[in-house]
Amino acid sequence: MSSASYFLPALLMLTAALGGAIALKLRRPLILGYALVGIILAFFVPRTFLTSNISVLATFAQIEAGVLLFWAGMELRFRTIVELKWVAIVAGPLATVFAIILGLVVAYRFGWQVLEGAALGAAIGLSSTSILSLLMTDPTEIQSPSGKMMRGVTSVQQLILIPIAMVLALKDLGVIAALPPGRVAMQFGKGMLIVAAVVVLAVRVLPRIGTRGGTVRDRELYIITAIACGSLTAALTQITGLWLPLAAFTGGIVTGGFEAAQTAIMRLLPLRNAWLALFLVTISALVDPYRLIANPWPLVTILFLIVVGKTLIWTMLLRLLRQPFWTAAVVGISLTQVGEFSYVVVRTVYDYGLVTIDIYNSVLAALVLTIPSSLLLKTILGNRRNFGIQKPQPANG
Repeated sequence: MSSASYFLPALLMLTAALGGAIALKLRRPLILGYALVGIILAFFVPRTFLTSNISVLATFAQIEAGVLLFWAGMELRFRTIVELKWVAIVAGPLATVFAIILGLVVAYRFGWQVLEGAALGAAIGLSSTSILSLLMTDPTEIQSPSGKMMRGVTSVQQLILIPIAMVLALKDLGVIAALPPGRVAMQFGKGMLIVAAVVVLAVRVLPRIGTRGGTVRDRELYIITAIACGSLTAALTQITGLWLPLAAFTGGIVTGGFEAAQTAIMRLLPLRNAWLALFLVTISALVDPYRLIANPWPLVTILFLIVVGKTLIWTMLLRLLRQPFWTAAVVGISLTQVGEFSYVVVRTVYDYGLVTIDIYNSVLAALVLTIPSSLLLKTILGNRRNFGIQKPQPANG
């Protein structure tokens, strides 16, 4: 590692701070500033410097994604899933399946490998709850019906990713036709068992464990115990073959099962947002813009799948599940972004050799570009609704 590499964390964080300051000055969401300044970074920082430190940047991104997935696990709300009942349980997995189907259709159309299309669909079908929370400019939106719906369905999707990742962990998937179906089913079942065990721990077992007293020292020990249990869970799930960032996600779920610890840790949300800002700028630095210019079609296709494909999938699914049109539309448009979960998927399958560098590079670019596009679409939808397109209210009397 060159001496210049030691300045990378400072450069990335200063870039994020600059973007946040500009967004604050313009009275725009801070996350928009992080994304846009990251794009500028990709173009104007000398490419030779970024290329020579690409392995360091990739390591940073993996660490940042792991931290964000741990936090996503702590924030996962099973109560919201229970409130939504079959809507979340049905819509989440079906949306993932339809996204994979879209990826397969695109793969067939452009002559890509089948596994490349399936992996792409799995990656773009996911959305980031961290990004979602920062895109909600109205503080009341997160508690609105659409806000609860977004968090519920994305939580189910994130849990479903665990068995999918266990299947993708079969590194010889490149010859999946030669694999016995029982082997694939066993991996998927192992992933479902991990989900079941973690959910039972977080919902049924750990909430019954209370603090022994109300002193600061007792609470401190309680939080240390919660994090230790989460770390142990992450270690055990990784031993079974789960990817390290997703193992961190399971650890976060278990840590969040300790309600008092969850409450204390949630006070550190600004720290989570700082990690998200650093992650977005790091992803921007990993993007090779000149490769995108030379071959823009993978990026155009992926943006179309995310912005148009995911909007249609979510809106139609929720309408079929008898949700109000505006709730379905807001959820569909708000989920037209990808984040840390998608990065973990595309990075891992890229390391496995299941996707090309162009697909990998395009997904990274889409991760950053879909933030302003999602915000713009939400603004347009809100304006149309405010101009009277929503269902008129009955007159009094």
